[in-house]
Amino acid sequence: MPTGTGWEHPNIHAWDAVEIVAGSNGWRLPTEAQWEYAARAGTTTMFSNGAQDWNDPSVDEIAWTNRNSGGRTHNVGTRAANPWGLHDMHGNVNEWVWDRVEWDLGTDPVTDPTGASLEFGRVFRGGHWNTSAQNARSANRNAFASGPLPRSDVVGVRLVRP
Repeated sequence: MPTGTGWEHPNIHAWDAVEIVAGSNGWRLPTEAQWEYAARAGTTTMFSNGAQDWNDPSVDEIAWTNRNSGGRTHNVGTRAANPWGLHDMHGNVNEWVWDRVEWDLGTDPVTDPTGASLEFGRVFRGGHWNTSAQNARSANRNAFASGPLPRSDVVGVRLVRP
């Protein structure tokens, strides 16, 4: 990575200086809540195709995981789309979301939270090609404590435009 990008040291993150501006129309990472809303696509099951168990063989129709990936990533759109036409929300690569890590989400009902402002690290969602289908379900969440990695074959991005 070139110097001066904010990626040289795990405690310095270029995106720490960026904030979500209400009413803007540029591209950005989705919030964690927006990502899960898109992944679920109106469903309430573990997976957007209605599967209620990660051992259900139908999960392989929508997700690349360690049981069907052949040990590698795959081109986007080679598994079935969710009900809203979005591909690869489950498996293939994890996807960074806007939110910082906050493991205790509390019990207060909140609409579209933007996550912690002071916690360390960033959240990723979706599971990847070298993990179990359990980690690719809509509600699964994880994070790298040090924040984003400069390069990884198991983490990518999905941009949204408000």
